[in-house]
Amino acid sequence: MPNTLLRNRQLGSDVARVNLLVNGGFEWWQRGTTFTQNAAGQVYGADRWYGSLGGAGSLTVAKDTTNVDSSGTAAALTVTYSGVVMNFWQVLEDVKQIRGHQATLSIRVRCATANAVRASLWDNGVIANGAYHPGDGTYRTLTVTGSFVATAGQVAVGLDLGASCTAYVDNAMFVLGGQACDYVPLPPADDLARCLRYYEILMQGNATLYLGQVTGAGSAYVPFSFKVQKAVTPTMTFSGTATLLNSSAGVGYAITSYTGGWASPTNGSCQFTASSGALTAGNATMVQPSSGVVTAEANP
Repeated sequence: MPNTLLRNRQLGSDVARVNLLVNGGFEWWQRGTTFTQNAAGQVYGADRWYGSLGGAGSLTVAKDTTNVDSSGTAAALTVTYSGVVMNFWQVLEDVKQIRGHQATLSIRVRCATANAVRASLWDNGVIANGAYHPGDGTYRTLTVTGSFVATAGQVAVGLDLGASCTAYVDNAMFVLGGQACDYVPLPPADDLARCLRYYEILMQGNATLYLGQVTGAGSAYVPFSFKVQKAVTPTMTFSGTATLLNSSAGVGYAITSYTGGWASPTNGSCQFTASSGALTAGNATMVQPSSGVVTAEANP
């Protein structure tokens, strides 16, 4: 009897497989549209993707709807290289099922500078780099394959940036096995749900009032339920302006400070303090956000 089993090494790039990346098409930008990093550390831009600098230099990541590769949005990277390590990465949450396995990243990149951008895999150290983009100003598929160690504490995949340049990045696929895979887009609802597992905007704009309870002369707790369960207990933050409304008179008092209350992967609360002591402990209150924004961020 002939062997009809189709093995991974026999797959073509156009055989659809499950993408292990979140926001592989760079369609979701909940945090904003432009992010610049000028010192060592990490800065998130497009959902789940972040720039990483080892020291000097700078990296600007911006949402781009013009220089795209058969999609709605790409990431535009402006790189000022200074000789230290620079990367554009995504860290994988499901490390345990990647450890000890071979896997392949394919990512579409457009760049007019040779030897500036290449695909890279990392687990507590770089384990594999692909070939550099030739710098011909066209979109090319960059790929890299590597085997992750069985004890990997963290798995990250993305781009190694080795020269000053402008690069446009789109349509990334990360799959188990040694064969690269063409990008397969998710339905927008599924793609967004993946992103919300790690970052969610809970309050924004002044169209909705949020109910809470006054706990002191000028402070109140406001609970929030998350649309999607978070990967880990999130950090909740507040920025902008908002008011606490007096439940009996409907008078608004400007919020002067914010303290994270409690949080779990499914819900959380914020403690707001108002500029006036006219609120009565035990009463209900409502938050009118004006330009205020509350977010929950959970990066495993």
